Amino acid sequence: MSTMKVFPTIAPDAYFVSSVPLMGGAGSIGMGIAIARPDKQIWVLDGDASLLMELGSLVTIAEAAPQNFVHILFNNQVQYGGTANLDLPGGGRVDFSSMAVSAGYPIARKIKSSHELIEFISSLKSIKGPIFLDVDVEPDASYYDENTPQKEIFDHQLHRMGEEARRVKEILTNIPLSD
Repeated sequence: MSTMKVFPTIAPDAYFVSSVPLMGGAGSIGMGIAIARPDKQIWVLDGDASLLMELGSLVTIAEAAPQNFVHILFNNQVQYGGTANLDLPGGGRVDFSSMAVSAGYPIARKIKSSHELIEFISSLKSIKGPIFLDVDVEPDASYYDENTPQKEIFDHQLHRMGEEARRVKEILTNIPLSD
């Protein structure tokens, strides 16, 4: 959920789908797109709390083995960043890279710096997936906490999934978006 706030400003022309309100569904949606479009490299930008909600997706993705699939986990050790910076269940004991390997991902790495991330990403075109990267990041201090209530969610945010479903249709079928 953190990445959906900034990704459109980083890559405004890229195809992207945020899986809100389907927290935990990013990997499964990405896997489906990767299977349908083996000609495209598909990156899933996931969150640690989200992945905890759907750990079974690691096994499903590894079993499907889409070679064009890159699963990047942003690990900020907080849950529900959109509502509160609460500690992630497991208190830092959860080793997502080991879980990905155990699930069957052929490549899983723990990334601790932006330098490591850039170096690994530069090699992605020559590596077959599925690939899992567990990237350490700092929590966003602008999120709400237990003393600051969540702001109202406006209707246009609630309609995002429909708009993004049309984007998925375009990605899968190369049919231009229409109203």
